[in-house]
Amino acid sequence: MGRQKQKHVVKETNHKKTRLIEIEIDNPFTFTESVKTADANELHSWVTHFYRGTVLDEEFLVFDIYHHSHIKSYNFEFVIDVRISDKPVHVIGAHFQHRKTCMSCPPFLRWADFINPENNYIVDGKAKFQIYIADRPKKYPKIPNAVHYPGDRTVELSVGKMKFYVNDKLLAFTSKYFERELERGTLNEEDPFVIDDVNVPDFQLFLDLVYNPKQYFTGYQAKDILELAQRFESVEIMQSCQNVLLEDLNENKLSTKEKIKLTEQYDLEVVRELFNPDKMPRPKCRPRFMKPEVPLTDDELLRVHQVCDLHRAGRERRPSCSEPLPLPPIPISPPSSPSISPPPSINSLSPFALPRMEDEVIVLGDTDDEEEEEEEEEVTEEEAEEEDFDCSMPSTSSYYG
Repeated sequence: MGRQKQKHVVKETNHKKTRLIEIEIDNPFTFTESVKTADANELHSWVTHFYRGTVLDEEFLVFDIYHHSHIKSYNFEFVIDVRISDKPVHVIGAHFQHRKTCMSCPPFLRWADFINPENNYIVDGKAKFQIYIADRPKKYPKIPNAVHYPGDRTVELSVGKMKFYVNDKLLAFTSKYFERELERGTLNEEDPFVIDDVNVPDFQLFLDLVYNPKQYFTGYQAKDILELAQRFESVEIMQSCQNVLLEDLNENKLSTKEKIKLTEQYDLEVVRELFNPDKMPRPKCRPRFMKPEVPLTDDELLRVHQVCDLHRAGRERRPSCSEPLPLPPIPISPPSSPSISPPPSINSLSPFALPRMEDEVIVLGDTDDEEEEEEEEEVTEEEAEEEDFDCSMPSTSSYYG
């Protein structure tokens, strides 16, 4: 007799463990932001960030959560339940892997709804936030035909057979293309916005990055997402894709054959120059909805678009060793820093410096000591050079080193 066949049952490979992070705000009406680290040990740590942000002209309460892992091979799923005064706000499925500092899609609600006394989010002048983090069992979920993103879902995007329910203001905030569509009235609750000529998985990852700009993705995905970011004019996602591509090259994750393919699409020297950390537009790690310290200038936007044009130019024309691919002019120094000019000559000094220098150099009296005269001339030239040197000028030696 053979062994009796048993029906295969999917077993949970990990046990459920729920973590609770609590944050209490004493005066919610003047609240700006709150950061808390929890459950920190030698393997991982959690960081939560509540803050008051602005999307277009409306204020929202935004929540980000970061997971820092020190495990070499880490791939896990979590379910994050966010509540305010024990009232459910959002439930999010988050994916963390490969030591990357990722965060979940930030749930947000309107600030007017948060302080509205009818919603009972504020009790006795205080607001208590509860974040429940549970391990999600590793199963193969059925692919849904509709994706509901967190927060207010005010518009339906129809891509093939998939439906994406998103926030129109958030789309307009991160994409110039959708901002124009919102102004035209085509993004509304009544009629779905149809996009037919895009790949569904790529577009879903694009929307994931709209909601979660720090989500982990690979260099292979970045090449496809970069095309969508260019089409929908999303500068923030362009920067993320370019950073991932450069990181893959620096960490030698790509094979020689794959690097050759990238070389046909990008001028790597220009990319390295543009992605120097000192020249990156908005180099500081800042949550999206918080006001930037320094706004992104038109020149910085132009620089990002020029780098992205390398991808399009590489497809239209394959460069050879003897004939390099022509590139648009790219500014080297950041627009925010002062422009570097050649040092002024002696004739261009202030009128107050010339008479004093002449008095020190030209000896009116009769003297036979020529050595003392030469020493006075050397000291005067050193003083003139010190007057010409501007300490506020940034050094350019690192740009070409």
